[in-house]
Amino acid sequence: EREMQKLLAEYVPFIDAAFLFGSGLTKPMLEAAQSVIPVQVERLNSFRMMKPELDDRARQYASRVAHIFPACVGGGLPPMQESMLIV
Repeated sequence: EREMQKLLAEYVPFIDAAFLFGSGLTKPMLEAAQSVIPVQVERLNSFRMMKPELDDRARQYASRVAHIFPACVGGGLPPMQESMLIV
């Protein structure tokens, strides 16, 4: 909450949502943050834009640990230019 107040005071005029990630992010910690921070607080799903060829078991595991991998997922995403159509 202090960090969000600092961001509002020094960097941005408003905050719409906060996405948390990291190996230390537990469900109780996320729920505590959601109850204290006055904006939408969610767990970052770093695999959201990827379409892996995984079986159901592996897909369920990936959904539970997606918040651990945001820094390394960017390398697996297709370049934005390939998906843009400029007319």
